[in-house]
Amino acid sequence: MQKLKGFYKIKVGIPSLLNLFGERPERMTADDLMRMMKAGKRLTILDVRTTVEHINGRISGSILASRCNLEYMEAHSFEGSIILYCKAGVRSYRESKRLAARGIRVVDLVGGFDAWEDAGGVIECG
Repeated sequence: MQKLKGFYKIKVGIPSLLNLFGERPERMTADDLMRMMKAGKRLTILDVRTTVEHINGRISGSILASRCNLEYMEAHSFEGSIILYCKAGVRSYRESKRLAARGIRVVDLVGGFDAWEDAGGVIECG
């Protein structure tokens, strides 16, 4: 930490900034998700990106649940772990925190769709 004219300069990443207030949601990597899928674990994978992003490419078996319809998703029950993802992990992290504050246990995919694609995960389009 460096002091600059009465202010402190702190080097932090996006997750650290998002954690300034509220509880930190559970997170997993793309490799963790692939292992769970291969093991046949019950999962609900929610894509919190836009409709266009979802159509252009998504994690196989995921459901579109953009911010505008998460209230609908909260009203339903799902089996197994609920995994949230977006493009790079910021939107899904924010939604994970919002849902956790409402008592809904979800897991955020670190790095989002980009990390899934980089890890060689199965992608659906259309």
